[in-house]
Amino acid sequence: RVPIVNTSIENYMQLLNTNSYQKGGWVLHMLRKEVGDDVFWEGIRQYYDRYKLSNAYTEDLKNVFEAVSGKQLDQFFDQWVMQAGQPEIEASWSFNNGKLNLQIDQKQKENFVFNLEVKLTYADGSSEIRTIVVNQKSQTWTPGLNSKPMKVELDPNVWLLFEGQLRER
Repeated sequence: RVPIVNTSIENYMQLLNTNSYQKGGWVLHMLRKEVGDDVFWEGIRQYYDRYKLSNAYTEDLKNVFEAVSGKQLDQFFDQWVMQAGQPEIEASWSFNNGKLNLQIDQKQKENFVFNLEVKLTYADGSSEIRTIVVNQKSQTWTPGLNSKPMKVELDPNVWLLFEGQLRER
């Protein structure tokens, strides 16, 4: 439970660990989803061109991606790079009176804000993906649906770093 950028480490060789590499790689994957493929690769090119053969900081990476994407990315970098942990989700769903009731609870100490894709698969084989903005420790999503989903999946395309479980009530 340490952030990727861990300023409490005095021995810089300890910075090279699974947290910085594996979580760092996953955060870049999530950044690609946040800004889109074309913008992501343009940001990588500009970052490389600007800082090749020199040192750069996390803030430098953020600034390049903000300039290329036109998005403000403070919250993204603060929670995924500078903060420890990741969301720990316990979710449950039911369907009543034409409405899905999806309860999402974040169990970790910190409150993360993120987009969560939810895949709904129906009896006729059709499916749809909807995106929820999760911005509270506990929240309920209740969209109206024409029929009961046979299956509900969180993050079906594996964009989000989280631990979690989903059950039908």
